[in-house]
Amino acid sequence: MDMKKRMIHIIFSLLLLLSAFPVSLAQNSYIVNRLPFNSRIYNDLAPVVFNNGLLFCSDRKTNIFVDYKAMDDSRPLNFYLVEKKDSLKWSAPHLFAKELKTVFNNGPASFNEATHTLFFTRDIFIDKKNKTA
Repeated sequence: MDMKKRMIHIIFSLLLLLSAFPVSLAQNSYIVNRLPFNSRIYNDLAPVVFNNGLLFCSDRKTNIFVDYKAMDDSRPLNFYLVEKKDSLKWSAPHLFAKELKTVFNNGPASFNEATHTLFFTRDIFIDKKNKTA
């Protein structure tokens, strides 16, 4: 078999093999939609299912008079909760727990199986001279 026929045979075999994939890929496709409570202004991220809603992190402004920002002009992340009203409607996002709100970034979060314990990360800036924070 000469080189040209061999290449045609290889290409034909590859095309035949690849022709089976689009059908299986179409069955596993996903559609991603913005939920109605997602902000177009603030950063909403890391949702986790909690009871009948979603807990998520957001850098939403929490006070109309005071606005904490980092040196890079970003706001701290805090936890917000939205609750499902029915199959299409959600409550407005509200601060999950005022006692967890800080000027540091909170989140992402996860719960234990019984949703009694919240595990989350928080960045705390530590002065190099005083490492007891």
